[in-house]
Amino acid sequence: MNVDIYQSKNRVLLFLVVPSGKNIAELPPQLEEFAWATHTSGLEVQPGRPLIGFDTDAVLRDIEQQGFALFEAKVTNTVTTVSNIPSL
Repeated sequence: MNVDIYQSKNRVLLFLVVPSGKNIAELPPQLEEFAWATHTSGLEVQPGRPLIGFDTDAVLRDIEQQGFALFEAKVTNTVTTVSNIPSL
């Protein structure tokens, strides 16, 4: 499925995903409070194919059930300390 992804102006890590070409003005009025801005058009999302920042299966399920999906990107960092490395 090809989708368009919109980013909220109010909550930088909140995104709205809709089928490509869908007019977001037709979505439930309570979504307007997030002031949707920049978007990416025509991104292909396939079941089971991971994409950075969101669960593709959950997004596709939400679109099927309600016509849109909301997700909040989560960014995590892992630092690993390695000891006993020989000197160069």
